[in-house]
Amino acid sequence: MVSWRLGATGVDAATGKQLWQMPLFAPKQERAIGSPSTSGEYLIVNCAFTGGPKHVVVLKPGKEAGTMQEAWRIEKTVPHIPSPILVGDRAYLWSDQGIVTCAKLATGEVVWSERVEGEFLGSPVCTGDKLFAVDKGGKVFAVAVGDKFQLLGANPLNELCQSTAAIAGGRMFIRTWSQLHCVGAE
Repeated sequence: MVSWRLGATGVDAATGKQLWQMPLFAPKQERAIGSPSTSGEYLIVNCAFTGGPKHVVVLKPGKEAGTMQEAWRIEKTVPHIPSPILVGDRAYLWSDQGIVTCAKLATGEVVWSERVEGEFLGSPVCTGDKLFAVDKGGKVFAVAVGDKFQLLGANPLNELCQSTAAIAGGRMFIRTWSQLHCVGAE
C-alpha cells in the first residue's frame, strides 16, 4: 500500500498483518493514485500532487529481514496518475504529459526519456516486448521495450478514454466512453 502520509507499507496478503512500513514522502498532502508494481525483489511506487512535487521511488529488501530500503528515486517528469511498470531489468515511467522514461531497475540510471503526444490518465500495460498506453483522446500508443526509444505506432479509437487497457487471452481490451474495444488475433 502507498500513501503520502505513511509512505509504503508491506502487508501479508493472507493475514493482513503489517510486515513493514517506510516513510518516503515529505509531509505534504500529495496523492498516491498509481498502483505499486513489482519485479523480482524490487517494488516501485509513485506519489504526487497536481502542480507540486512528484516522486517515483524504487524499494528493495533491506539488510535486516522484514525491512525495505530505498534503492533510488526520480522526481522529474514522472507520472502522477499512471502507474509505473517494471519489465525485466527496466522501469518504465509514462507521465500524465506523455513523457516516457526507461530507467535501469537496479540503479535508476535513465536509459532514455522521450515525449509522445497526448495526456494520459490510464497506466501503461506490457505484452511481449511492447508497452501500450491510451491517451485521453482515445489514441493507443505502442512503444518498444528496450534500451532505445522506439514508437511503434499510434492508432486512434476516435473516442475519449480515461482507463487502463487490460490484456487477457492474447487480446487487449480498452474501455472508452461508450464502447469496449477488443484487439487481438482471430
